[in-house]
Amino acid sequence: PPLFRSVELLKRGLVHLAGLHRSTSKQPDRNLETVRERLGGRYRLIRAAKWQEGLAIPARDRSHAPSTIVRRCRRWALREQGSAARECLDELLGGQTASGKPVHGHSAVAEAVRAGWASAGVCVQLTAENAGLHFVPVRTEMLDICYSETQARDPRILALIRLLQSRSHRRLISELPGYDASETGEITRV
Repeated sequence: PPLFRSVELLKRGLVHLAGLHRSTSKQPDRNLETVRERLGGRYRLIRAAKWQEGLAIPARDRSHAPSTIVRRCRRWALREQGSAARECLDELLGGQTASGKPVHGHSAVAEAVRAGWASAGVCVQLTAENAGLHFVPVRTEMLDICYSETQARDPRILALIRLLQSRSHRRLISELPGYDASETGEITRV
């Protein structure tokens, strides 16, 4: 599934870093658990950001309750099975089947809603607002970047850590709609 693609590439040694955003405010250890299950120990996670994921709906629709939007929506911009956005939608639907057209990526969700061929879709707040859509938050997700402890002294990894821990970067992240940098740069050993 898409959620594990980057971790599998890291495991096979094809990439140096893998991004994960399975953790939510309700399940904050999912990224850590995923790395343990798929890779074992001797890895580290560095927090890149937290963001709001939710429902993008037309700007004229001022609904505030996700349950209202779910009841009304007949055509979804559907993210692929296994993506975090699809997982969020499936949780909102509570076992109901969503009808709509599959799209790939947050921008494609926003464009589908903006163009009118979807009534709603799940994406991050930044993307919805950039498309001029109304955004209804559903959950907070945490983006972590995973790397092997054997790469911990690699100058490229050290440069990334310095960047993520810098005040200027954290300030920039905090200025983005729906983003939170309060934990950006924190490192967790797996």
